[in-house]
Amino acid sequence: MNPKRAIAYRKQAAALLESVINDQLEARTAINCWPTLGNQDPSVRCVYTMLWYFESDEDRHHVETYYSDLQLKFLQEAIAFLKEGEPLPLAVLQMYLPSTAPPEYMSSWTWRTPLWKLTELGEMILGILETNPWLNRNTKPKGPRYAEQSFWQNRIIAKR
Repeated sequence: MNPKRAIAYRKQAAALLESVINDQLEARTAINCWPTLGNQDPSVRCVYTMLWYFESDEDRHHVETYYSDLQLKFLQEAIAFLKEGEPLPLAVLQMYLPSTAPPEYMSSWTWRTPLWKLTELGEMILGILETNPWLNRNTKPKGPRYAEQSFWQNRIIAKR
């Protein structure tokens, strides 16, 4: 992953967590707005899992204040690292990454769902077009600029 992009994702995740802790944003909304599309940064995935557990244990927060305070403390420590664009310590990553949370909160619509479906459809269509023998035989790329890409990828690039 591009280091600049990883730092940007970490800072965005820190801003979302901070707004949840300050009661400016519900945890469910932050989960559904999480920067996960194409995100492979283990720190951001780890903090996402922390936030997911925080939201799923919301009913326990009023009964078990110690547990709630402990979760808030972990989130605040993670925010301190992510705000600076730094990865989380290895001990924290090892504690949360084995039990990664689902990609979005269940039973609520997110803006990512149509993007995922569109991405899957685009990949499927490209796969079909690239493996069609008639199209590959009758459509040749023009010039050295297009040599490393397939005809259909070049058509998509040309339309942008």
